[in-house]
Amino acid sequence: MNTPDSKLAEYYAKFFCANILRNIYENCEKTRAVDRETAINRIAKFCKIDRSAATDLCEKGVKFLQSARLTMNFDLSNFDFSRLAKTEGRIINCLERGCKPQEPQGYVFGRARLEENLFHMEDLFRSLPFGQCGRYESTDTPGIRSRGFHPFSRPIYCALDVLSGANGAAATYGYSFLVFKDYVKAICTYAPVDTMATDLIGRSSVAFDKLATFYHMERLIANMQNDRLGYDCFGSFIAKFAGKDVTPHRNYGRGGRNNYIDVQLHGQPYINRDVDQIYLSRYEADILSRKISSKNFESIMKSVEDINKSARRKIIVLI
Repeated sequence: MNTPDSKLAEYYAKFFCANILRNIYENCEKTRAVDRETAINRIAKFCKIDRSAATDLCEKGVKFLQSARLTMNFDLSNFDFSRLAKTEGRIINCLERGCKPQEPQGYVFGRARLEENLFHMEDLFRSLPFGQCGRYESTDTPGIRSRGFHPFSRPIYCALDVLSGANGAAATYGYSFLVFKDYVKAICTYAPVDTMATDLIGRSSVAFDKLATFYHMERLIANMQNDRLGYDCFGSFIAKFAGKDVTPHRNYGRGGRNNYIDVQLHGQPYINRDVDQIYLSRYEADILSRKISSKNFESIMKSVEDINKSARRKIIVLI
């Protein structure tokens, strides 16, 4: 049962997370005109068209990005159903979950430090009376989680499925995926590549001034990667919203951290409230059926049928 103190900490943490989103929004507002101009010029140069045509394409591109699916991939064969039951369907971030067996030791601390730098959290630690709820690592004992930290202060990660992938936007994390309802996009920020990605000399590939919001997609267009060794994001994106048939590159969502548009969800989504559709990989379901008892697997499949019947539509689909 929640104590008054824990409920207050939860409230402070939610407010901390909202301030991250607000700061990025305000930064986008400051450079809105410049980002729009950069995006238009980039489209004009890439497509070899005049400014008027590029402006029209840019506007179409913004609407296209805003309408793209927001997806979160997962591996059904390794999915922790018991944890989801404990949170009553709330989707958690890695700082609440802890390291998965396949993740390197220190991954969570690395993610926490990266977020502090990327989102300029030091300013929030100092300026907010409740700022310490967002500090993951103890300042007294490095490598130890701070007692004042609350996981609601940090985002949850998903991806923008601009190319309508058969397995969502980031199949590198699993062939199963869920699709969030459209309103969730408004509390997200968008990075051109994975926020954990680094360049050839080890520097972060994403900076604070490259993060966009739902209302500032011109910034995302201006900074979208176009690595032809990856999935040719910018070129594919331009062709897609220009109305051409585009077959997603085989690397789309796979093989590297730069092969999808990384999205940071600044809130606490629930499956029963905020998810529109769940796609379960038959391949991963087959692996799961061989890892658990037939009784447990049949129970999971029965739950899928019951959920679809109660909703009167196929919320959960096998692919």
